[in-house]
Amino acid sequence: MDPTSSARDRDEGGQVELWLHAARNGSNSGLGELFEACRGYMLLVANRAIDSDLRQKTGASDLVQETFADAHRDFGQFRGTTEREFYGWLMQILVNRLRNTARHYRGTKMRNLGREVPLEADLDRIAAELIGSDDTPSALVSALEEEQKVRECLERLPEAQREVLILRTWEHRSFEEIGQEMRRSADAARKLWTRAVERLGRELEEDA
Repeated sequence: MDPTSSARDRDEGGQVELWLHAARNGSNSGLGELFEACRGYMLLVANRAIDSDLRQKTGASDLVQETFADAHRDFGQFRGTTEREFYGWLMQILVNRLRNTARHYRGTKMRNLGREVPLEADLDRIAAELIGSDDTPSALVSALEEEQKVRECLERLPEAQREVLILRTWEHRSFEEIGQEMRRSADAARKLWTRAVERLGRELEEDA
């Protein structure tokens, strides 16, 4: 990691924790500064998480603003003391907001694994990484941006290749299970996955 970037991340983290301390002591301006410091990260995550069929109904900025409103209301329930814990807490609120939005517009309709990367498990993973990782949220933003490139390339793959990558990489299914899901043999599922990995690699090279 770039030493200058690392030092900047530490400085930003220290400032966030100062605002957090001020907010705990009743400072509305400290809480406002906290939200503004987190806004870019939350927008990145929310924009990535909203599926195409929900984008006509709601936007990332609306979800983030609603998340901040919930956080402002419930701040007294937050028990963390660090920047990473605060980001993780906000992420959990965002996850709940996204779930409620999806349920409102979709009802109980199941997601189509051939089209979309599973939403809830992915966001839960991000929230857990924020709390458990040694990296700062600023460093995790860079990782998310790289992951976003993978997702964009993934969307350009044929449906069968996209689905086998989702089932194998995100859901960690065995090739036997994938074969049953996709109505083909385990060996055929393995070969399809190999072709999908190669195709994804070419797409990433072209985007580099």
